[in-house]
Amino acid sequence: MGGDYDVNSCRKFKRDAATFGPLNGRVNRPEPKKFLKTREKEVKLGEPAKFAYPDEKTRKPKVPDRTELPVMGLVTSKNFIKANLLSSILQEPKKTLPQNESEVQKHAEYGKVPEYLETVKKEVQDEYNYIKEMDSCKETAHAGDVKLLPEEDKQALLRQLKDKWELINHEYQTITHLVKLDTIGKVRRKERYEADLAQLEKDIEKISKKYVLIKI
Repeated sequence: MGGDYDVNSCRKFKRDAATFGPLNGRVNRPEPKKFLKTREKEVKLGEPAKFAYPDEKTRKPKVPDRTELPVMGLVTSKNFIKANLLSSILQEPKKTLPQNESEVQKHAEYGKVPEYLETVKKEVQDEYNYIKEMDSCKETAHAGDVKLLPEEDKQALLRQLKDKWELINHEYQTITHLVKLDTIGKVRRKERYEADLAQLEKDIEKISKKYVLIKI
């Protein structure tokens, strides 16, 4: 037979006495005087003391029992109304330290007029203009050379102006797609439509007012 009797272990380490006991069968004998006694490993507690809450001194007092009666019969001669009046009169105002501008917290709209105030100002100005226009209309109506246009005539005239604006606008929309105006007629037609639409818009704005005066 050929071969080697020495077996090379595949492990990288070797444990002494892994499962077969210590090497050479040598086991330390126990000493008779060293043995585990009763409660030898038991944790010993301190002397018992009376339990107390850690916040016992800062706790609120207990609610009185229903059998405990309050102290009654106490009377005072102090006039609380006069006392409060004198204390408020003699009280010194609180001293406030002046704040620097750097200490004031500035937000995004700091130092700007709020938008709602602008709206309110505009509404007030419109009302003022309306009252002024109404007064001027009344003054001119008393002059004798003008008169107030009736509401029915005004509405009829307003409808006619709007119908005319719709008609011209419809014709104007038919040439708006033209990118290149290669003839003089197309250019003049477009300019005429634009001028007519602008004039009609001005007339509609005038007729839409509450009071419209016409010459006699």
